[in-house]
Amino acid sequence: PRGTRMPSVAIYGDSGMGKTMILEKFCDNNPSRFDPTTGVQAIPVLAIEMTGKPGERRLYAGILAALGAPQAPRADIVQMEQAALRLLKTVGVHVLVIDEVHNILAGSYREQRVVLNTLR
Repeated sequence: PRGTRMPSVAIYGDSGMGKTMILEKFCDNNPSRFDPTTGVQAIPVLAIEMTGKPGERRLYAGILAALGAPQAPRADIVQMEQAALRLLKTVGVHVLVIDEVHNILAGSYREQRVVLNTLR
């Protein structure tokens, strides 16, 4: 849906409670599919895992990697952001699933704010 705020859901629980299994099941129930008319692989649900050391660059790198996009090693944040947003739109991602999102807390306050604002 288009709007200023996208809906979101947080799944919280102790380790070993099946959170990742729920996410995997959701992804399995919403598989990607090839659209022969456009020649594009439609990916309604994209799943990534938040790295242990969060940051804006790592977030975009994770999204681009999950999309199977080649990454320029010297790309700056703006280039990575533009590539990620363009590809997310092209393949029709409606839901971005981020496993281990609590790893955001491993960063400094400033890093946390940057990543959280990026996700908005």
